[in-house]
Amino acid sequence: MALIAKYKVTDVEDYINARKLASSLGFLFTIACVWFVALYTRFKPVRLLLALNNLYLICILINEVSPTGILYSNIRRLSSISLPWGEPITHPEGTLNPLFGLQFLAIISNVVFAFYACYRQYQRGEKQAALILALSLAIFVGTVQYDRLMDLGVFKSLYLSEYGFLSFVVIMSLRLTKELMQAVKLREQLIESERLRKIAVELERNRLARDLHDSVSQTLFTVATIAEALPRVWKRNPETA
Repeated sequence: MALIAKYKVTDVEDYINARKLASSLGFLFTIACVWFVALYTRFKPVRLLLALNNLYLICILINEVSPTGILYSNIRRLSSISLPWGEPITHPEGTLNPLFGLQFLAIISNVVFAFYACYRQYQRGEKQAALILALSLAIFVGTVQYDRLMDLGVFKSLYLSEYGFLSFVVIMSLRLTKELMQAVKLREQLIESERLRKIAVELERNRLARDLHDSVSQTLFTVATIAEALPRVWKRNPETA
């Protein structure tokens, strides 16, 4: 919605407000993404994560405090370009803010952490999960870098990082759904195994009870037989008795 507002405005002040909103939301999305990667890969150096988050929080602060946002130190005017299907969108013409480098540093730092977390997950043996996460991150990072080239004026088109973030969400949602289904199936198997174990234990108890009962019965029968025969043997041969 912030992007739509940014593309459709015709006034510089309205563009700046829309741009600030879109940038701040992008920073927040990236912070959430980094924490998701940390939790998913189970690589959670808390101090490092907080330091990475602080870089983006500083970017958000600069973006909100600066009159024209973190990207531009001033915007001279708005120009319009036409997309391949004929729809016009707005693009600014202005001077880049030197503090734009801080945003670039935040991006690079978070990208290095995310791919290192994937590497750690891969080394633990979770190879498929790590590769899928790395692929979704690569798409997201690629679209972010594409947007930075647009900010530098290399070319003008639609910003793609939001679509990259969406692809990241979709890919990882499918992956998490698969893992959830596998977990449910495993849980059902464990429940079934526990049920079969209880049945096996009960059968074994019954078998032992029968064996014990038969053994005791045989012993008592033997004792009774000997006791019954003993008086007759005693009469014939006391020593043997």
